[in-house]
Amino acid sequence: MTPTTTNPPDLRPTLQLEPILLRAEEAAAALAISERTLWELTQNGEIPCVKIGEKGRGVRYRVEALRAWAATREGVKSDGG
Repeated sequence: MTPTTTNPPDLRPTLQLEPILLRAEEAAAALAISERTLWELTQNGEIPCVKIGEKGRGVRYRVEALRAWAATREGVKSDGG
């Protein structure tokens, strides 16, 4: 029988970062809205986004901007139609 070697457990602390930017599906989930609604709000300029890449086709959302947008919507009445 050959002796088995086991690696000791990794006891180094793991670095856990809070996200700065969210993808569309993550941002929509965080706001509890559909991705379609998020896209419409983005296109209307209501929710700011960060353009990624040379042509700006990649879109991300800052967590702070989403929180600020939600805070501005608090207590806003719908026009009903």
